[in-house]
Amino acid sequence: MDGPSCLLAIDVQFGFVCAETEAVPSAVRSLCERVAFEHRVFTRWINPGPGGPFVDFLDYHGFQGDAAEIPLTDEVADLATMVVDKYTYSPFVGTDLERSLRELDVRTVVVCGIDTAVCVLSAAVGLFDRGFRPLLVSDASASMGGPDIHQAGLDVLARTIGPHNIVTGDDLAARWGEMHAVFS
Repeated sequence: MDGPSCLLAIDVQFGFVCAETEAVPSAVRSLCERVAFEHRVFTRWINPGPGGPFVDFLDYHGFQGDAAEIPLTDEVADLATMVVDKYTYSPFVGTDLERSLRELDVRTVVVCGIDTAVCVLSAAVGLFDRGFRPLLVSDASASMGGPDIHQAGLDVLARTIGPHNIVTGDDLAARWGEMHAVFS
């Protein structure tokens, strides 16, 4: 295999778990139990507050300070080998994520999490833009906007990162050795 394996789980946080996304934490845990990722990076979105775009442009005040919404869910918190706090949709803006992935010699990154059409999409496209191969796990991702918004995110991702880079957790687990060799 060429390069270490890496999972990037986006924003599997208490504040993003709702009826539409409640299956994501267990799907991410199951994925980690079936695929032996060498690195498991989890992001946490934190609202930077006044002066940041979420308060200033959207008048959104959640996820600030030590809000109960911010922690990773209990189901996934122990899985993280690295946690990246981010203050925008992208896990690359204002963080050391790109440098960390390069230092780890990662080439392919398996992506999943919440919200497919927002932060997951931003992460996958950001990986692609930086020369990493994103491999999105569709059934370990969901949208708070429901299945139609989730599908819209998948449709955009199929156009931007390629439909062959969108897989299910079962497919990834069943073909991991072969896929890791091809995608690394």
